[in-house]
Order: sequence, then C-alpha cells, then structure tokens
Amino acid sequence: MLTVRDIPSIQGLQSIQIRAGMVGIDKAIRWPYIAEDHELAPWLVGGEVIFITGINRSWSNSSFQRLLQVTQAKNVAAIVVLTGSRHIPSLSPEWMALANQFQIPLLEQPYSLAMVTVTERLSNAIVQESFAQRSKQWFLLQLIENPSLPEAITLEQAKGIGLPINSLLSVAMVLPNASVSDHIDFWSFTLREFLVAEHSPFPLIEYRTGWLLILPLVDECHTQDVMPIWQQLHHTLKRRQLPSTIGVSHGQSLKQLNLLIRQARQCSEFIYRHHRGQLFHHKTFALQQLFTAVDDVPLLQHFCRRMLGALYQTSDRELLFIKQTLANYFASLCSVRRTAQQMGIHRNTVSARLQKFEQLTHLSLADAGHRLAVQNALQIDAFILPPDES
Repeated sequence: MLTVRDIPSIQGLQSIQIRAGMVGIDKAIRWPYIAEDHELAPWLVGGEVIFITGINRSWSNSSFQRLLQVTQAKNVAAIVVLTGSRHIPSLSPEWMALANQFQIPLLEQPYSLAMVTVTERLSNAIVQESFAQRSKQWFLLQLIENPSLPEAITLEQAKGIGLPINSLLSVAMVLPNASVSDHIDFWSFTLREFLVAEHSPFPLIEYRTGWLLILPLVDECHTQDVMPIWQQLHHTLKRRQLPSTIGVSHGQSLKQLNLLIRQARQCSEFIYRHHRGQLFHHKTFALQQLFTAVDDVPLLQHFCRRMLGALYQTSDRELLFIKQTLANYFASLCSVRRTAQQMGIHRNTVSARLQKFEQLTHLSLADAGHRLAVQNALQIDAFILPPDES
C-alpha cells in the first residue's frame, strides 16, 4: 500500500513536504478527504489523508487540536495543510508541535498547487498500487487453489511480481469473531496497514471466511520473535473493536505455502470453535486437532470418565485442585518438585493430591500407559468435549 512517506515522491506532488509527525510517516493511505470541519468521525474509516484549505472555516489552535484527537481516534494517515493563502498564510509552530505530540504526520502543500491535481495524482497512485496488489493476490490464490501447478513456473512468476521465493514464512489466518458486513473496509484497511508496517511484500488475501496474512522472516531465529508480532496485531484488532481469532504457522519457503495455509486455517478454525477470540500457533493444538477428528463424542466421554473418574468435568473445589495439580504435574515432566515450585505449594501437598487421584481412579501414575491415557483425557476434557449434560 501507499504510505505517507510516498506522497512527496508522487509525480506532480513534489512540492508537498512533511513538516511534523515523522514517527507516523509509514502509515498506509486509503483515500484523500477534504475537511471542512473537525467533526469528521462518522465519515472516517481509517487511512484517510485529510486536507485543510481554510476556505470555508477558520482554524484555531483549539479546533486543530480537536481535529488531531479525532484523527488519532480514527487512525487517519495524515493531515495536509494548504499554506500561502489569506486563509492560512503559513504553518504555525503550534500546529507542528501538536502534530508531533499526537504523532500524526503533518504535511504542507502550497496553495498554488491545485487541489484537483493533488487529489487526482494521489488517487491514481492509490489505484495503481491497488492493481499491483491484486495481481499478487490473484497469483497467490491460484497457487493456493491449484497446488499441482509446476513448481518452476510458479516460482519464476513469484519472483517476477516481487515475492520472495526462498525466505522463511509466517502465515496467519485471521477470523472475525462476528459478522463483518458493516465493517469490512475497516477490517481490510487495518490488516493491510499491519502488513505495510511489517514491510511485507505479500498482499492481504481474503480467504474463506477470513483473511490470510504472510510475513517473510529473516532467519530461523526470527521464528521465535514473530509470535509477539502477531500478538500485537491481535491486540490492535481488539483495541479497534475488531475482535478476532488467529491461527499461525511457520515454514521454510514459498514452496510450502499450501501446507502453511492449511495449518493456519485448521488452527484458526479449531480455536474459533473451542477458544474463540484467542491466538495460537498450530503446533499448540496438534494433538487436540487429532482428537477432533473423532466424531464419536460418547466414545470420548466414556474414555474421559474411565481415565479421570470424578475429576471429569467436575465443579467440586477439592477435585479441581487435584485436576489442576495433575495437569501441572504432566507439564512439569512428572516432577513433584517442579510441580510444587510452579504452583507455589509444598511438594507434600502435590504428592497427596496425586495419591488421591490414584485412589479415585485405581490408576497408577508410575505406569507409563496410564500416564499417557490420563494426560490425553485431560486434553480432551479441557479442549474438545462440550459440557456433559447426561
């Protein structure tokens, strides 16, 4: 997408200069908007470049500050002030200071540069960039829907449209938690803005009931750092009242794109059913996804009752303590000492709870087969089965 940084480099717009709010110049641009008032909120979606001419209203420091508050709340890309006229002779230092304070890019445009020229050139640049993104979207969708396409041809095409073919990739499937029919533009812009901020050459892809986002990774070590990046996206969507469910996958290169997308999609769909509104990597739920393939719910319920006894879907406080201790025990590699440290309780308390579990179920945690079965039952009980109403 086009960013605020790109505006002065557009042919015919070189006289427009960025004067303040430099920290925001990589914000994505959606469309130009000429402001005649600071009460613009109902008409803003995000990413607009707002132009102030001063022709139809007088702008004071307080009204400009109010405009900045609105633009910050609505995630506007930038404000352009036309100077050199009797309406706004020059850009005041107070406005530049306010723009820096609100971290909103503030640009100055000579009044002699016709607005019709500016809006035309800017709109054309946005449309051209959109066409370039659509060609990438079309190519990637073909690659996703037709995995049998010849590898040499597809990789050569990818290289030709500026996509990295050998970079490690991180793929996220974003599912909205509710209907997006009234906010589709806001969703799309927010997700595209994220990709721009992360300097991804990959376009946003509408796929099934959500969106696919792809980030190239620098090296293998970067795979450890990318989850916080997706978590930041998840937080941003929540903050903008766009609650989402996100599944993530990592892979070696564009050759694995179909696999990565399948993993991210399956993960997001699993989370949507069982942990809606959360974000996880597909490896987190590898075993749980296997269990979801079992359609015989009564069989799974019978297995859990047999392995967990009274702990299965219990609401009893004492039994919940035992169940929690058991889960921590497995997570601590069956170490009583580490379980006690993790839970902040005495190791004798851990031992007593584990012994109580054995008494209730007549199972032995010293038996490897029993341990595996109990651990699986805990996973099924926690993540797979609906509440048992029988």
